[in-house]
Amino acid sequence: MDFFSWLFTCAQAGVRAWGQMAHFSVSGFLAMGLSQMRQIIPVPESIASVGAAALLAMLLVLAWHHLRQTRHRRERLFALSYLAVYLPFFLWWIPSDPDFFLATLLPIWVLVLLLIVDLGQRWQSRWWVLPVGLLVLGNLWFTARPLQADPGPAHRRALALSQAVEPGTAVVAGYGLEQELRYHTTVAEVFEGDTMGTSLIHGRASRWPSGAVVIERSYLQLMTRRMNAADDVLLRALLVYDETNETCRAHDLMPGGWGLLISGVDQPAEAWSMVLNNLVDQVALQLSEESLNTSH
Repeated sequence: MDFFSWLFTCAQAGVRAWGQMAHFSVSGFLAMGLSQMRQIIPVPESIASVGAAALLAMLLVLAWHHLRQTRHRRERLFALSYLAVYLPFFLWWIPSDPDFFLATLLPIWVLVLLLIVDLGQRWQSRWWVLPVGLLVLGNLWFTARPLQADPGPAHRRALALSQAVEPGTAVVAGYGLEQELRYHTTVAEVFEGDTMGTSLIHGRASRWPSGAVVIERSYLQLMTRRMNAADDVLLRALLVYDETNETCRAHDLMPGGWGLLISGVDQPAEAWSMVLNNLVDQVALQLSEESLNTSH
């Protein structure tokens, strides 16, 4: 039973953006089409809806064409079945995340190439090889090359944060930054905050920081802004608030705006509401100072 519980943990995560039937709407389909299109070419926000609609129309044309063909039927049906399984799942799960749609890029390419082969045979022309070359080169040039040259701000932030924290310090962050820290830095302990909070709420917490902890700035700001039940429980646990002895772990905002550093040393504490309000005020003050410095 533990194995099956683990398999379906994602469905019980409690993250509102994950797994919503509301995604099966015009906006959800457009988000899915845009995410898939951006795995092929960069589509600016100004024509996002056009790009999304074009990709969805292309998928319908591909399905209509390949279902009518008999040559290489097994390969065509495999690619169509793959898309029929994964695209609805990604639509239900989180259609606005382009990273998921890398998994559906290959079967789409297979269907496009088979379509071009079909057209070339029908019209007895070899010039159809040119669209193939343009599509492949465009995909590499506009999608793969920029990712290789600049993996993005989350990657840069993760590298810089790993240099700012002391060795052995655990980091709690949002999902994107947590993935970058986990796979591209030497930070030994990395935790995704929403998962920790939800696990605490449901009594499923297993892994836990063993020493000092840094709550990364962006995620700290998110927590103090929304402050739901999971955030409250997570902060209380990370600060090791002891209501009986009126103590909690010493904590302070790190210089340079990296986040909240929670040490392994206890300090006297007031009521939990006071501790929480002081923390929220500190984060709000830091935000206002950053905005002031940016405006000047």
